Amino acid sequence: MKNYKVFRVSENSNSFGLKQFYAMAKDGVTFRACANSLNLPKIGSIITGTRSGFELIEFLDSAPSDVVKEVYNN
Repeated sequence: MKNYKVFRVSENSNSFGLKQFYAMAKDGVTFRACANSLNLPKIGSIITGTRSGFELIEFLDSAPSDVVKEVYNN
């Protein structure tokens, strides 16, 4: 399974109490998903795969190498 680093978490929740977050793998593969307060990862945490507890998972275009470097160097 691929590891992803969480680099953005919304401050607001939707009407179902879910917050959106973005995570990126070292190869640039990026996804966004939503999670409730019990499953929401923190910025900088590493998650393995798109585990259960995440909803509305959407894979995005791969990020350019300079963006990957910025995410993984912080």
